[in-house]
Amino acid sequence: MKEEEIYVDPQIVKNIAETLKNIQKMKVKQDKRVKWRRENDGRIITFNPITGKICVMNPTLAEIYVMTKNPKGCTFETLIRALKQRFPTIDEKQLRSDALRAVTWLFINGFVYLEDTSKKIHIVDVIIEVSNQKRGLRQ
Repeated sequence: MKEEEIYVDPQIVKNIAETLKNIQKMKVKQDKRVKWRRENDGRIITFNPITGKICVMNPTLAEIYVMTKNPKGCTFETLIRALKQRFPTIDEKQLRSDALRAVTWLFINGFVYLEDTSKKIHIVDVIIEVSNQKRGLRQ
């Protein structure tokens, strides 16, 4: 059986890439539609009704995800300060790199949205926006 090819609109990729360039400057907030529970071993089990995904987050990713629950959001620097306290022996450069990958993963998979001074950005909104732009071009 041959794998089906999936087309990804380059404009969607460009919009996501632009958003991700600024991720460290934005607040990160949990999408309240996502359901989750913490397990005794520190993992979090999630269900995202938007994407239909069930996910098991390891204890470190779970800690980052819990920090995004703050209704005011969580800045990247707040995440770094908390992670430095939790993991004092890890090099800060490595910590920043790992945290950036974690927040990027949470955003791309629809578990959090990003917020700057002017707007909230959810991965689904980025895709819909490009789709609407394309439709407008065809009309």
